[in-house]
Amino acid sequence: VLGGAGAIGVARPVTVTALDDYGNPDAAYAGTVHFTSTDPRAVLPADATLTAGFGAFGVTLLTVGAETITATDTVTTSITGTSSVTAAPPAPASFAVTGLAATTAGLTQSFTVTVKDTIGQVATGYRGTVYFTSSDWQAGLPASYTFTAADAGVHTFAATFKTAGLQSVTAHDALAAGFIGTELGVAVTAAAATQFAVSTTTDLTSPVVAGTVMAVTVTARDAYGNVATTYRGKVAVTSTDAQAALPSSYNFTAADAGTHTFSVTVKTANKKPALTSISVVDTSNASLIGSLARIDVTNGAAVSFALSAPSGVTVGVAFFLKVTVLDAYGNTVKNYFGTLHFGNTAGSAGLPADYTFTAADAGVHSFAVTPATAGTQTISAADLADPLVKGNALLSVKAGTGGGGGGKKV
Repeated sequence: VLGGAGAIGVARPVTVTALDDYGNPDAAYAGTVHFTSTDPRAVLPADATLTAGFGAFGVTLLTVGAETITATDTVTTSITGTSSVTAAPPAPASFAVTGLAATTAGLTQSFTVTVKDTIGQVATGYRGTVYFTSSDWQAGLPASYTFTAADAGVHTFAATFKTAGLQSVTAHDALAAGFIGTELGVAVTAAAATQFAVSTTTDLTSPVVAGTVMAVTVTARDAYGNVATTYRGKVAVTSTDAQAALPSSYNFTAADAGTHTFSVTVKTANKKPALTSISVVDTSNASLIGSLARIDVTNGAAVSFALSAPSGVTVGVAFFLKVTVLDAYGNTVKNYFGTLHFGNTAGSAGLPADYTFTAADAGVHSFAVTPATAGTQTISAADLADPLVKGNALLSVKAGTGGGGGGKKV
């Protein structure tokens, strides 16, 4: 029987090896052994059967001084063996971390670290250094501390949890890796809302087409980024897009748990470098605000043409007719590449030929028109492939110097 030295209260390894009459290990032995000790308080293993003549066990002595550990065959009591061991006084072995209660993120509270020895007593003579870790990565924890005689094994510290959820604090001895203690399950709730996080499922890495309905999620968060589930404020949604379709002001409810999703329709294409933003603000607290910025809104599909002509034109005198391609929200359709066809209530004379827009036009092109007839008339333009995409302008054409309907063409 072989057993190691150590402090009382700590399980020490004890090995038992069966030997023959000549001191050789007897691998054929498969008997059962019973343990005893001169330490009446010792925690001993239960009777155990050796495997191939060998067994490893743990024995915890609880009396300081020289003691023995004996293993005896339960059938043949003459088969026995004894080891003499020394049980040292108890030593500091662990920390008890106590006093941390359910709390709110950002609040500082006190807790106690008690040094325990190997038999669970307060280790009043401990002079080691303790440091702290926490499951809360944001937590404000005490600095490392070296216990003094005045502490007598007990010291009070302060910690500030900042992350909502169940958290813990662990005390570590600076030198002994297994010398620790933890308080678990400290419930931390979010503090009051200080900001809004605004997000959307719409892909903002590409331009957003005017008319897109965006799902905009607003989350009330405290100063530490926790969702402020108890927020019940009223919010207003605004946008730099003057045409945007925005939700009405909204009061958060318990069912929201700090998060609500709104629908916002952006309609105005950006005039770069300016980009669109959507903001959310508490109607009673202007500092409680959040934004979804840098939304690149581009034009939608072409639905009409805007025709612009001078106020006074003359028969036979060419003028420039400006045609701008528009989407449903009045944005210039810079990516229009359709073919334009012109018409006039006064006849086709002097009208431009069909024209296909190019990238260089960016949705705007000017055409030379030479009116052939005096009087009020309507000039029109329509997409050759989709006549519903159209536009017109009213012209008041004055007679030329020659009078009548004629005039010199340019």
